[in-house]
Amino acid sequence: MKDGNTFAAALRRGKTAATEHLVGKLYTDASGVKVGIIVSKKVSLLATRRNTVKRRLRTAIHNEGSTLRPGDRVVVIAKPGAAAVEWKQLHGEVRSLLSALKKHA
Repeated sequence: MKDGNTFAAALRRGKTAATEHLVGKLYTDASGVKVGIIVSKKVSLLATRRNTVKRRLRTAIHNEGSTLRPGDRVVVIAKPGAAAVEWKQLHGEVRSLLSALKKHA
């Protein structure tokens, strides 16, 4: 997601689920699947660490993306401490986050 209005709609109207290091919002719209990732300076003051978290989240969501339906808008927000998590744990949290969001939808 690159449009601020799309982010805002998903954050305002989306169903929420959370794991230890992630928060997710799911909002269903009429068009294709779109995913947004938010990693703030609360996660790490170093941009390289924040970008690493974003890349890991992007890859994990891509791997688990088959669970998303057309029209789904997903925003994944990293909580503080997400930068210290190993890849396997982060991938598992993305999997459980997406399944929890699907249950609420």
